[in-house]
Amino acid sequence: LAASEIALAAFGESKIDELKESDEKYVPYFEKLNQNQEQVYSSLQLASTFLTVLISIIGYFLFSGWIYPQLTSVTNLSSFYVIIISIIITTILVTLIILIFNVLVPKAIAYRYADFIGKRSIKIILIISSSLKLVTKAVTAISNLILLPFKEKINFSDERPSEDEILDIISDGVKSGTIDEADKEIIE
Repeated sequence: LAASEIALAAFGESKIDELKESDEKYVPYFEKLNQNQEQVYSSLQLASTFLTVLISIIGYFLFSGWIYPQLTSVTNLSSFYVIIISIIITTILVTLIILIFNVLVPKAIAYRYADFIGKRSIKIILIISSSLKLVTKAVTAISNLILLPFKEKINFSDERPSEDEILDIISDGVKSGTIDEADKEIIE
């Protein structure tokens, strides 16, 4: 899902126009995505968060079920300390797995193969979005209710990147060759 979200973000109006010119069969799907960005991206965020929590729970039970007996057999620590150490080791392992497989690897792959991933995932993402419509509307309503005193509303499709994030993206573009050094200086 993380790779799909990043890849699909590359399909803006100009990219869709290019697809139209080359008579791509995916055009109607990307147009639907652009018409329903808030719903699509909120569904992706919900599904991604759900999967992260699910992976965390499963990982905890798998790792702690293996680590606890190992620690008990090799140490003379009390049960309390073995539990604490098991929790810490399990948390580190699950965090690394989520970071690597849910953030770093998908991000790298999505930037490199955005067209391929976007075209291959658009249909399933739209299905997920449609199936989670009521849930995302409820989450949005509850969040907006909580944000009323702050005079804010949530917006999944329109993130507000910081200046540092924008500069990092530009630097990454220069490193990958998608942005020229001269263009970088003009943008900055």
